[in-house]
Amino acid sequence: MTDRPLNPLELAATLHWDQDGRATSRDLESKRVLDHWLQQLEHFDPIFGPEYVEAPALLSDLFIEESGHAGRMERIEEDNRFHHWGLCQHLMAESQRSVASSAVLSRDLSELAVAVAMRLDPGHYHLSWTEDLRAKAWCVHADACRRLNRVEEAAVAMGEARRIYGDRADLELVEHAEAALDGADVLALLTEWQEFRSPDFEAMRDRLRHKAVFDGRNVYDPALVRSFGLQYHGIGRGVTPRRERRKR
Repeated sequence: MTDRPLNPLELAATLHWDQDGRATSRDLESKRVLDHWLQQLEHFDPIFGPEYVEAPALLSDLFIEESGHAGRMERIEEDNRFHHWGLCQHLMAESQRSVASSAVLSRDLSELAVAVAMRLDPGHYHLSWTEDLRAKAWCVHADACRRLNRVEEAAVAMGEARRIYGDRADLELVEHAEAALDGADVLALLTEWQEFRSPDFEAMRDRLRHKAVFDGRNVYDPALVRSFGLQYHGIGRGVTPRRERRKR
């Protein structure tokens, strides 16, 4: 057992769904991995918890001066108060929320998030957690750039995310949403981004190995999804695989 903090992808790789839809361990090591990861969460919660509370005020402070986007980028570089995990998370969330109202603002916010992420101290937050956040910020920035048809900038951002994540068996980054269906067992939706709200359900049904959708944001209409021959499982409203089989 390693003493370094494990990221959630490493934890997820130790678990799988059995035929009854329950998460089970692949081996006896998995429980030790889970316990170790939970211990790491307890260790870092005193850091991350307060930062989520502090983030809105820091964001307001960052935008309070009429310095424009370039000025805000300079402030992040020069003022270590903005080298802040919670602020980075807040900027990414605001970038995603701004997509519908202003693609330009969404892109600027995502670039600010990258600037913050790249200045976080791995010694304070630990390298593996810091690298995960940096890669996520680059992915958000790539998405925002694509919406403005800034293709080259988006490609650079995705390249940075790939460089940080490296080659790994438990993660594959793709250029667009439908490409994520290739070779997939099921679909798990973990975001409310607009581009995922109206997918091609026929293509989804034809390309998934197991015709199941796990809607982690309750975005889709269960009846509509099932009308395409797909199983639907939502959060707090979907049936479990076991219950669905009992109805047949």
